[in-house]
Amino acid sequence: MKKVLCLMIALITLLCCAAANADEVSALASEVFPENIALKTVRVRITGYDEAAGTVTVVLLDGEHFAEDDIMNLQPGDKIYSDGEEITVDKITFDLPGVDINISEDTAEDNGVMLLQNTDGTFSSYVMDYPVTREMAEITVKLPEAALFLDGVDPECGDPLDTPVVHTAAEFVQMLQASIEDITVIGFNGGNVRVTFNDKSEPMIIERYYTPWQ
Repeated sequence: MKKVLCLMIALITLLCCAAANADEVSALASEVFPENIALKTVRVRITGYDEAAGTVTVVLLDGEHFAEDDIMNLQPGDKIYSDGEEITVDKITFDLPGVDINISEDTAEDNGVMLLQNTDGTFSSYVMDYPVTREMAEITVKLPEAALFLDGVDPECGDPLDTPVVHTAAEFVQMLQASIEDITVIGFNGGNVRVTFNDKSEPMIIERYYTPWQ
């Protein structure tokens, strides 16, 4: 009886230690914030234009990125925080550059996430093939007259273009205003826009690229 009791205590201790040693993984801190966009290219949503001030309203976006070691060391029982939720790892499949957590038959379970490794070794998170995106800040910035808009999307049907069409800032403003006034017009608030800012944190090159969720 004493031997059985000792074995039970040892087992409980082992389980408790395993639970205590479970890893909890969170995304890396973002480097996208208003004070750090000068001379950088940032993914954005463009949601407004003030004609009198000549400014555009821009929502700065950033993907969710995880450290390589954190992901590669994950195992069942660990937890990962993604898209604002805590996910307990029930099963994990490493098929680099992809890592599937709680995924079955190409379909995310109620509490699952897909990860894809980037060239720098970090992993970005996806849910049902859509990248997890965080809104970092909303800012209002002056739109210089010399800014250029490179449109990689056919504005009539939304299909991708082989070669982006180059527009002036004035032409971009017309397209932006049309999309704000008419929701049937393909807009700039779907998260498929990149902006390269100058040293004054003003948008100089605006790029719209095709995505299946636009």
